[in-house]
Amino acid sequence: MKIVVYAIAKNEAQFARRWMESMGEADEIVVLDTGSTDGTPALLRELGAQVTEETITPWRFDTARNRSLELVDEDADICVCTDLDEVFHPGWRALLEKAWRPGYSQAVYRYLASGVIRGIGEKMARRLVDRFGEETFQVLESDPDRLATMKGITPKKARAIQADFLEKAGMRSLLEFLASNALPVELGPRLWRVYGQGALEVLRSNPYVLLGGELEVDFATADRVASAAGLRADDPLRLEAGVLYTLSHNLDNGHVFL
Repeated sequence: MKIVVYAIAKNEAQFARRWMESMGEADEIVVLDTGSTDGTPALLRELGAQVTEETITPWRFDTARNRSLELVDEDADICVCTDLDEVFHPGWRALLEKAWRPGYSQAVYRYLASGVIRGIGEKMARRLVDRFGEETFQVLESDPDRLATMKGITPKKARAIQADFLEKAGMRSLLEFLASNALPVELGPRLWRVYGQGALEVLRSNPYVLLGGELEVDFATADRVASAAGLRADDPLRLEAGVLYTLSHNLDNGHVFL
């Protein structure tokens, strides 16, 4: 299990050593520094953190927090968000692993936090996944009464969220397919824009559609998904996709013939 701690920071050198010691049970520590002038980035790197320095303009906390999450590798099983003036008790990782449930996935959170469901933003997505875990989708789909137990969600709003979630049920299945094939869930909204409700059917029948347009998936990745779906090595879809990908790739590199 891969556990990653991520945070945003600015001028927090005074907390860096204590925080890094506390977070040391994580597999990786990722920090977005938004403009420190006290040496915070250098100190964190010295202590083993992966630090990216960027200026968020205009400043918004939610934008910075979202950007720090984007820096976490897709293969993380659990992402832990914290501030540098916070510390965890020793043994926190063992407690987290004990409470871990396989369905409690980053894909569920990222889907809901994307804003695709009206009434659910980043903060509400985190609260929903924290509360319901692997049952989150089930609650949204069929149990508005439980949804209405959340602070800030009235029965009326719960029913509206449920209706929008059911309307986008195809997106849920698409994201689950992407996650099960180790593909970035961010591809979901892009595929949906192009193919609509039929996106999952299109992807299952021809994974090589991932090579086109704004999706920008490489041939090896699409080929892995196609192989898992049962497409033969001599399938016409694979041969056509391979030729087109090779031509396109070399054209972009400035070649005029092969």
